[in-house]
Amino acid sequence: MAERTDWRAVGIGVAVGLAGTLLLGMVFRLMQFDVERHGPWLIHVFSYGAGAVVDIACGATAGALARRRGALHGVLAGLGASLASPVVGYVTMLVQGHGTAPIELDAYLLAIAFSSGVGIVLATVAGAIAAPIAARARGRADPAP
Repeated sequence: MAERTDWRAVGIGVAVGLAGTLLLGMVFRLMQFDVERHGPWLIHVFSYGAGAVVDIACGATAGALARRRGALHGVLAGLGASLASPVVGYVTMLVQGHGTAPIELDAYLLAIAFSSGVGIVLATVAGAIAAPIAARARGRADPAP
């Protein structure tokens, strides 16, 4: 018997991903990284590292809540967050720029496409790892990997 997708788990995973994205946006806004003083490497390490943590949390949350088919729940949550986060990010730039973004939409989407793909992979793996752990913690086996 095929098991159904737990859309509640996927939705909560997407919400974790979006909340993490918004939190990172606030941190970057408050910390005001200076490229001249710190170098661009600090921004890249912090941005991609923190983004990876958010992607892992997104997929792990979906997989753990579903407690089955973790890779499927992780990839769906990662995909949902990766589709919604750029919209939130671009709208935020438009609001902060009073209707003008510092980058064109197509260039922005192209710039984040690779990192979004990596994020979806991380969310998938995290979901696959979290689901059987959560299932064992609840005392039931994971019927489908």
